[in-house]
Amino acid sequence: RVRPPAGPSTRRGPAKECVEVDERKCTLLLEEVGLGRSRELRFDSVHGPDTSQSEFFKSCGITDLLDAALDGYTSTVFAFGQTGSGKTFTMSGKAAEANNEHYGGRASTGHDRSLAEGLMQRTVRYLYAGLAKRTDVKYMVRATYLEIYNEQVVD
Repeated sequence: RVRPPAGPSTRRGPAKECVEVDERKCTLLLEEVGLGRSRELRFDSVHGPDTSQSEFFKSCGITDLLDAALDGYTSTVFAFGQTGSGKTFTMSGKAAEANNEHYGGRASTGHDRSLAEGLMQRTVRYLYAGLAKRTDVKYMVRATYLEIYNEQVVD
């Protein structure tokens, strides 16, 4: 997933986009700044900056993992990427971004803040909805969220 731009990254104004997303071909075209060349990378799935949190949740495959968890299997979601690539936004959303219309939130006008929720909040909602439908099974739910930031573990 390529995150939406977070605003100007330098004092000179907005940074130049160096990644082109082709969701249909599942490719990223990376411009190697200063070298005058580009590199194309292929993936199983590619989501551009206009992909909403809800669309990403529905299309990234996490619901298959959650259904497996409801069937008794252990599941893991792993987000990896360089600093600033959008892992925190994707996994947990950001309260500060809930008011930003680009991310789908309109808290200041009284609209639904859940539009900006990340995978964690959506996962909990999905799991408990699934539990409510499976009344013939008794469940024990355990979950862990772990973040490694600057080589420090945050649990």
